[in-house]
Amino acid sequence: MRTQLIAIGNSRGIRIPKSLLEISGLENEIEMEVQGRSLVLKAPDHPRSHWEEAFAKVASIEQSDIKKEEEEWGAFGNRFDEEEWKWE
Repeated sequence: MRTQLIAIGNSRGIRIPKSLLEISGLENEIEMEVQGRSLVLKAPDHPRSHWEEAFAKVASIEQSDIKKEEEEWGAFGNRFDEEEWKWE
């Protein structure tokens, strides 16, 4: 699709058709970068956009892996753990 650059003060802009905005997911805020001779517009990443994937990854860790890690760290005990600490 070809379009014209529109004068906006000392700058220039473009009109983006509604259909392209809907397909691309662009809303009020965009990220803009130059790649070679192209200007790339994209929707910005949200700060928490990948949290769901990270939580799913952590949830998939097997309990046996957790117990193994606890046993490995248990090898680093000290005198306080053995003599002075009491679990109640």
